[in-house]
Amino acid sequence: MPEFGRRELELMQVLWRYGDQTAQEIRQRLGVPLADATVRTMLRILEEKGAVSHVKSGRAFVYRARTGAKVTLRRMLGGIIKGFFDGSAEALVAHLVSEKDITPEALEEIRRQQEKLEQ
Repeated sequence: MPEFGRRELELMQVLWRYGDQTAQEIRQRLGVPLADATVRTMLRILEEKGAVSHVKSGRAFVYRARTGAKVTLRRMLGGIIKGFFDGSAEALVAHLVSEKDITPEALEEIRRQQEKLEQ
């Protein structure tokens, strides 16, 4: 599973959200202005990493994500939990609560969802 830099992840998110896209379409959907050559270089790097593939459509390349958002999220979040919280998801949640990054209401909703899963 490839590792993604911040900008690479932004490109992947465009592909996950909108499906197959040309480099120009990806560039237009990004929330930050990047040169066309920069986007194409990043797509080539993502292709070398095995995260993206392309097919030729006329004169353009159409890019497709080869790695799924859920799998990537699971891997990245697992790395954060392992690296920063000694493998404890509970420690991550405790940190979010202590930093006020999660509201008591959101925490209660998480509890309700957990109870549904246990039924």
